Amino acid sequence: GIADRYSFSGEGPLVRVWPRGTVHVKAADHPLEIAMANEQLLLTGYDLLWLEEAGGMTLRIALYWQPLAKLDAVYKVSLRLQDASGAPLVDGTGAALTFDRYPLRQVAPTITWFPREIVRDIYDLPLQQTDRSAAHTIQIILYDATTIAEAGSTQISLLP
Repeated sequence: GIADRYSFSGEGPLVRVWPRGTVHVKAADHPLEIAMANEQLLLTGYDLLWLEEAGGMTLRIALYWQPLAKLDAVYKVSLRLQDASGAPLVDGTGAALTFDRYPLRQVAPTITWFPREIVRDIYDLPLQQTDRSAAHTIQIILYDATTIAEAGSTQISLLP
């Protein structure tokens, strides 16, 4: 029942808890307005940050969501790194760099999000030994976690 009493936002690898309806997040570095989930959910922006870690580079992406109404499905996000031709970026073993995750590290399902409140949702995507310069775009797909039906998608350039 915690998700019914509190609101949440991503803070690096953590999830911050706020009293319901009082979330204050910084403005997105890259504003957008992309409607998804039958126009019940907006992707209002994103931030990108490259982190140097022991195993290689990690791309931290923050997505800013705004539900326009109470959402009627639990959604997941698929993040797919792509090369210059749009093909999936692969790691040293040949596995595609694709990451399917629940928003907010599964702390608060999308059906509990407070309408009109901005949700800052952070993902760390390890590139392992893959060359950072090979990553040209990231495809973001929102889909229903139960039916796997796509609820919206967009692509974002990773080039400066």
